[in-house]
Amino acid sequence: MPGSASRERRAAIGRHLLLLCSLVALLAAASGYAWIQTPLREAVALGKHLARNVGRIMTLDEVLTMSAKMAAASRDPAYERRYNANVDELDALIKATTSLIPDSEAIAAVHSTDEANQRLVDMETKSFELDHEGRFDEALKMLESEAYRSDKLAYSSGMQRAFSILERLTAERAATVERQALLLQIGAAASLLLAIVAWMLEQRDRRRQAAAYAANLEGIVAQRTEELSRRNRSMRLVLDTIQEGLVSLNAEGWMASERSAIVDRWFGPAPERVKFSDYVRPYEAIFADSLELGLEQFRDGLITVEMCLDQMPKRFRALERTIGVEYEVVLIDGTFSGLLVVMTDITAELEAARAEQEQRDLLRVFECIGRDRTGFVHFLEEAEQIVGDLRGDAQLPMTRALRLLHTLKGNAAQFGASRVAGVCHDIETRLTEQGELSPSDRDWLDMTWRSFMERVSRMVTDRSETHLEVERVEFQQVVQLVRRRQHHDDILRALSNWELDPVLPRLERLADYARALAERLGKAEIDVECDAQALRVDSATWGPFWSVCVHLVRNAVDHGIEPSEVRTAAGKSPRGNVLLSALLDEGEFIIEISDDGAGIDWAAVIAQAAARGLPVTTEVERVEALFADGVSTRDSATDVSGRGVGMAAVRDEVRRLGGTISVDSNLHRGTTCVMRFPARAMLRAVPSMRPSNNPVAKAVSS
Repeated sequence: MPGSASRERRAAIGRHLLLLCSLVALLAAASGYAWIQTPLREAVALGKHLARNVGRIMTLDEVLTMSAKMAAASRDPAYERRYNANVDELDALIKATTSLIPDSEAIAAVHSTDEANQRLVDMETKSFELDHEGRFDEALKMLESEAYRSDKLAYSSGMQRAFSILERLTAERAATVERQALLLQIGAAASLLLAIVAWMLEQRDRRRQAAAYAANLEGIVAQRTEELSRRNRSMRLVLDTIQEGLVSLNAEGWMASERSAIVDRWFGPAPERVKFSDYVRPYEAIFADSLELGLEQFRDGLITVEMCLDQMPKRFRALERTIGVEYEVVLIDGTFSGLLVVMTDITAELEAARAEQEQRDLLRVFECIGRDRTGFVHFLEEAEQIVGDLRGDAQLPMTRALRLLHTLKGNAAQFGASRVAGVCHDIETRLTEQGELSPSDRDWLDMTWRSFMERVSRMVTDRSETHLEVERVEFQQVVQLVRRRQHHDDILRALSNWELDPVLPRLERLADYARALAERLGKAEIDVECDAQALRVDSATWGPFWSVCVHLVRNAVDHGIEPSEVRTAAGKSPRGNVLLSALLDEGEFIIEISDDGAGIDWAAVIAQAAARGLPVTTEVERVEALFADGVSTRDSATDVSGRGVGMAAVRDEVRRLGGTISVDSNLHRGTTCVMRFPARAMLRAVPSMRPSNNPVAKAVSS
């Protein structure tokens, strides 16, 4: 028996040593194979990189030749610019390619082309000089000469030799690495076979030992149960201490019993069996409904998991907290099985972002006040009136409410009240969906506006009743009138004008808004020209008109001005142009807003107008439809435009002032909007005394 036991121990040791050695060999072979994947990938990537570079070099070489010839043949200087743009790239690419696999023979082949290459460059440079002198035929003849073709052939042959050497070296390197990888694979297979044999011998011995362990089965089970309990206690400790809310849901939305403790602290203890949507519904019903809809989409499987996740609600309010929500999908055999909901208290994060936005708004307000205090005060007055109308009139029609919100949004963005503009956009969206302005939205807008007013009221006071803003040149002109003993009517008219609102600052403010909007939307940089002929108007009468003018400027930039690359492709200047002008002409006060953008898509206007039953037979009817409520050339609304209410607000304000509005637009060429008002009938558009011999002033006086 002792001898038998000794033999069994030696056999066991032998099996273990065989298994250990085979595993070590397998690990070494596998590690070597894993390690060699990097040089193998590098060799393959090097070959691909070399092929791409060679192809690009050949292409650039031909592009340089064709650019030089096309510059002479088409007499177009654009090809010379293309030549200059590509020549440096070609040199850099050749150097980068030869440095991929440093080889003296390849480098020598490249250097052998230097003289031919220099002659080619000299001839191409000379051809461009002839192009500049208008000697295009001579330039083309030089580029098609036998000398040029000979140097071109010499250059191409040398480069081909260099690239052939590099390609051969790359292929040899890849073949060496592949052979090494094959040897490692064979070693790994042999080691795996030995390991399997050793494992099978070990398993046979263990099966013999299984009967001996049967008597201790209850103890083993108890031990495993204790280990599981320890793991559960550890998991419970984690769930009790983490600051994120973790909740597991099945496919129907029922909550699992295990969840992080902070969930109960946030929302209170959950019933033993409850859906997560019902658990959080008391805090925000919209979130709960959206969650149920999202789970239904997961179960239906009609759209991809990624699209379902994108449509799931991402946050909701719970008392004083804002909870951010993320989701992890649980799939079993590719079938939706449930969700892991991860909730985070983002209240402080949002508050910090809000505070940062308020600081940016305050800086913008400072700029507006410093540049145009009077205009900013007028904005506050007009916005206060709009907020009051939206808050106070419970029976306000939807179209009227949309116009007011759209106007307030545009002017708020113009004067630095971006948070107010954002609230207006959100309320616009809900108003469009629900058909009415809810009391909560009225309160939200009023609260946001009051908060903005509290911040800016200390920075600006309304001095319009006790102070006048006069440019020094206007003051000096009145002084000159007095010194020349001018008739007192002229002096009185000049002084009376000071009580009116200059038109030019209003247009310049709209110009600043247009530039900022173009930058934000990624449009072309724009040049905005403002011309007001030194006109002034009554601020009380014309204040609402300037407020709705922001819709015309916004449309000119958002709908009109294209990105720079689109304008260049269409043969336009890469910079957009916008004109804002005001003038008196033959008894009419004329305001014009024009751009050189894409023009109005009349087909879209006609389609939307026809869908609303509006006549669009004549040009007058089509222009009238453009200003109708709900008509927009955009398929969807953005935070800038697309509601179809801005132009209607402009039309109504022009009519209120007794004016008319016309639109002239050509596709891809631009749009001009002209508003005409009877100057004498209104007695509001009065020219100032700058300059004193202004013919416009004389026209009005007569």
